[in-house]
Amino acid sequence: MKKVLVKGSLIVLGIVLLTGCNLTKNKEKEVVKDTSYEVTLNHQEIETMETVSNIVFEVEKDKLKETEFSEDKKSYLARSLVAGSPEEHTGKELLETYQNYFGKDKVIDFQDIKCTTMQHDSEAEQVIYHYDKGTDKYVYNEKHPGHGGGKSDFIGSYMVLDNIKVTDKEYIYEVKILFYGKASVGDVGGMSYGKGYGSYDNAINGNSVILDIDNSRQYWFESDIPYLNMNKLMEDYRDKLDTYEFHFEKEGDHLIFKSYNRQF
Repeated sequence: MKKVLVKGSLIVLGIVLLTGCNLTKNKEKEVVKDTSYEVTLNHQEIETMETVSNIVFEVEKDKLKETEFSEDKKSYLARSLVAGSPEEHTGKELLETYQNYFGKDKVIDFQDIKCTTMQHDSEAEQVIYHYDKGTDKYVYNEKHPGHGGGKSDFIGSYMVLDNIKVTDKEYIYEVKILFYGKASVGDVGGMSYGKGYGSYDNAINGNSVILDIDNSRQYWFESDIPYLNMNKLMEDYRDKLDTYEFHFEKEGDHLIFKSYNRQF
């Protein structure tokens, strides 16, 4: 099993005891000790941080330091965490899986799951799965036209690990993120990535382009269907990309997502 040793620092603070309302003046400062330690992360824990970081960023993107999600986003996150189709799981099963990543105290008022890739012409078409409270299961929406039935432009993103840090009981998963857009997906064939950006704001507003992905042929594999070598692209442009931190805490045997933010 893959394991990674992560060095961290544990800060031990002395505690000043106060009696009544009287503060003791001229008291010597308590000693602060900096103790180095190592934490072993197994393959499952690293996979958890990677998986949760990806799906949280997918639904939040520019909403930084988000710690509570709307019910429709919690429904989408729960669906994304289970293998197979949501039709194969009850709401109870989805909730149990969600709690393993976001905390045992979390609850979900399950909502319809909408398409996040395409913008369709009507609300009825936008929904991929309807939630049936009577059966506590999701039902596929036959009116959803799939990727071929909507506007194809969207802002995409690609994430790579930059660093893992552990401070006391907090686990920090640092990533670099490339944004591309307005990207598009055709009904048949490859994908057009458009321009590359170092931040979400720049991608939305079309500012500060760092490269024209579609015309940068050195990053494309030669094949019948154009296929982008993202690893090489990310390596070359790493220093131009925003860094995001995803914060987790260990609760029992699980790493629980707490919040995330962009480093400035």
